[in-house]
Amino acid sequence: MKGEPKQNNKSNMTLSVDSSILKEIQDEAKTEGSSTNAKINTILAKHVLFYRYAELQEMMIMPPKIFAAMFDVMDEDRMVDLLNHVAIDTMPSVFAHNNIDPTIDNLIKYCFEGIFVWGGMCSTFRHYVDEHGFRCLVLEHKYGMKWSNTIAKSLSFFIESMTKKPAKFKILPSTVVLMVKA
Repeated sequence: MKGEPKQNNKSNMTLSVDSSILKEIQDEAKTEGSSTNAKINTILAKHVLFYRYAELQEMMIMPPKIFAAMFDVMDEDRMVDLLNHVAIDTMPSVFAHNNIDPTIDNLIKYCFEGIFVWGGMCSTFRHYVDEHGFRCLVLEHKYGMKWSNTIAKSLSFFIESMTKKPAKFKILPSTVVLMVKA
């Protein structure tokens, strides 16, 4: 209610950080127009929700040009199948370990705005509710129509398996729009 104090889910602690590392973080935060505190929170969130699982699964990080070249020669259905297995094998575990309910809002917050952008599945993400009451999830990327087809099929499967809500999609060469009834 108006006038009541905001609920704060933040904790305070004192850290001892190498001076050179702190300087890099401060410089990066300043360049991005954010505070050092916000930058450190982002770094910690990426670790908790992405990098620790990437390390546990021994994921490979590669330049986009190498990925694009490999993806060009890969069968699209095989790639959809691989992404679907990752969605079934990994994401429910990530949500359970972090005590996160698999709602569409949480998928947006933790997967689409976080993991999928951080992991390179898309370069930008935004969402809105359209005039028909669908939550529209818009992912932009640089990999062409084959990638649009692949992630549209895989992410609609992911949404349906996590939320039990059907997802439709529209595809363009550099954009995928997923639609889930709000």
